[in-house]
Amino acid sequence: MDATTFHTCAELATRWRSSQGSVRRWCRTGKLPYTKIGGKRLIPDWAVEQMEQMEQAGIFRPRVTRNTKD
Repeated sequence: MDATTFHTCAELATRWRSSQGSVRRWCRTGKLPYTKIGGKRLIPDWAVEQMEQMEQAGIFRPRVTRNTKD
């Protein structure tokens, strides 16, 4: 059985140069699958790879925001 790597919203916000609020919104609206453990949203690595492939194909364009409050 393979271990799944998870990422936090903060990690992905930094990686994607977006706000944590945007990453949380993508989770909340179903665009980004996640598991919630101990109050933290944890996004599996496969979902991150899928989103990045969609971005490269022009299907998903994360909107970069300056506001980091949610």
